[in-house]
Amino acid sequence: MIEDNQIMDIEKEFQNCEEKVRHVLENHEKARNDDDLLIWIIKRHIEDADLNTFKEYKKTTNAETIRRNRAKIQNDDDDLLPTDPEVIEKRKLKEQKVREYFMTQGETEALEKFEKHQKQKQEKEEYTEKGVQKIS
Repeated sequence: MIEDNQIMDIEKEFQNCEEKVRHVLENHEKARNDDDLLIWIIKRHIEDADLNTFKEYKKTTNAETIRRNRAKIQNDDDDLLPTDPEVIEKRKLKEQKVREYFMTQGETEALEKFEKHQKQKQEKEEYTEKGVQKIS
């Protein structure tokens, strides 16, 4: 079970990471187009990590957290969008594929989960009714 202090730590890390990512995107235009460069700048220059040792690397912000923060910032802030037309097109295609997946597979899975939930709810109601009948 996740403790409240763990949730607060995650929220703090996310906010702190967002600030780092925003700073790099504002000051290094090429990092808007290249997640690897963005991650390297944050880990090496902002967090001042020695990336030659695994122990130091593990202390740095998770690369996926950095990437997700970049995506969130670029979705929210038109001033920090990628500048390379190829990157823009590539990201649009990836977004389209993800949407298509969730419109087909995601819909099917959601319907299956809903039906399962409805069945469990009905079974619980039937069980409760049987219990009430036995008591009466």
